[in-house]
Amino acid sequence: MVFTALDAKNFCAKYVADGRDPADPFVLQAINEVIQILVNEGDWKHLVQKMRFQINNDSISLPSYCETILKAYHADDSHFQPSRIWSMGYEMLDAGPGPFMSANDHEWVDLIDLGDNWATMFPVGTVQRNLVAFSSSRSDEGKKIRVKGRDDHHRIVNPSGSGEEIDIVPWDHEIEGHTNPDSIKQSTFQFIEIDQVIKPVTDGYISLYAYQSSDHAMWTLGKYHPHETQPGFRRYKLTGRFGVTTADSLTCLVKLRYAPLIVDTDIPIIQSLPALRIMCQSLHARNMGDTADALAKQGDAMRMLDKQLKNAHPETNEFDVQMSTSFGDMPEIN
Repeated sequence: MVFTALDAKNFCAKYVADGRDPADPFVLQAINEVIQILVNEGDWKHLVQKMRFQINNDSISLPSYCETILKAYHADDSHFQPSRIWSMGYEMLDAGPGPFMSANDHEWVDLIDLGDNWATMFPVGTVQRNLVAFSSSRSDEGKKIRVKGRDDHHRIVNPSGSGEEIDIVPWDHEIEGHTNPDSIKQSTFQFIEIDQVIKPVTDGYISLYAYQSSDHAMWTLGKYHPHETQPGFRRYKLTGRFGVTTADSLTCLVKLRYAPLIVDTDIPIIQSLPALRIMCQSLHARNMGDTADALAKQGDAMRMLDKQLKNAHPETNEFDVQMSTSFGDMPEIN
């Protein structure tokens, strides 16, 4: 059985603060807060998912609800092997591998973490361009999306105006990818780097593109959920000599990140109502200044989730060792 936000509100309401009605907005606020705490405490039952990503320009970008890639493998007609995942500082390791470049001559398709909270899924590129924004819903016409960034001289675009507000235009006939050149409203300024995207709550999904007016060419930059207002993505760069193309894909084990529950049909990422109930009690104890009781109840909730994880994924014969670090030269130990 899958529990929804409504189930969580009905189950936890009387344990929120001094007892609340399930319809009280404070109940959903409390449930969101305790989920955010628990997500950061472990890789619980529903937090790790298997996903496949299409490779674009030797890179992939995680959806906004994904935190990080834990494991991955790449497969094509002639190769099938796990991929190493390198941290942002791998180039600085003593006696380490040095920099890996895309399409270099080593045989592995590895992933290099490029960091989190990128405002777009993909970069603009090497040439500054105008931007355009489209919505999958006609009701978003007239809304604007604010973009902050830099030009090809690395200067802040329109600093006095805090970036630029770009008109959101619905896809022609609300069919994604269908445009009417006469209705496109491109940005006044050109961008080569995008630092921040601020969007309103919308009815449809918003797609942001780099745009070339001479031939109406467009390049995908990002796609945003209706309720996202300050989007951020994690990017990875791929290495290797397999000649990675847009047709290739990468299969990954991904840890999900916290995403707030908004409507009653949303599914909590923590699927244990008793754990959420105890965490609501823990939150109340913390707010009342009883830190010891708050930590004790949080420990109880985490033990419940640990037991749920073990019941769902019992121990197997798998044994995996992966070294992604280097110790450099080690002196003799006398």
